[in-house]
Amino acid sequence: MEEEYKVLRSYSKVWRIERMFYEIGGINLPFPLAFNVLIYYIIFVFLIYTLRNIFMINWIPFLYKYFIIPGALAYLFNNKLLDGKNPAGFLRSIIIHYYIIFFKGSKVVRYRYIKIKKQKAKYANKIAYRVLEKNKNVKGLVRP
Repeated sequence: MEEEYKVLRSYSKVWRIERMFYEIGGINLPFPLAFNVLIYYIIFVFLIYTLRNIFMINWIPFLYKYFIIPGALAYLFNNKLLDGKNPAGFLRSIIIHYYIIFFKGSKVVRYRYIKIKKQKAKYANKIAYRVLEKNKNVKGLVRP
């Protein structure tokens, strides 16, 4: 007697309606523009504007720099998935992962974060060192 699995329907996505812009400031757009794409576009334009002198972005022509590159990145961030996540969430998880490792003092073992306990160094044996007298050029160890 094999049991058949029942498919449970979920209508949670019905309430997630994507906001669209058909006009901006009374000017009709040639195609509808999603709210997320517009936000990503604004973020990428802001990043390019702030980093323009650091990474030699000034060498790129104006049309590419402020229209084509941010538009393509906004389209990719809105429509593509990396490991089942949108790229912004994927980058956020990578940044959080490295933040926890480097700044919180943890390491990853079997996909879990483990706190590293730092112990003070203890020396069990005597330590040999050199003491130089001021007036003599002495090589080797000098015992007081």
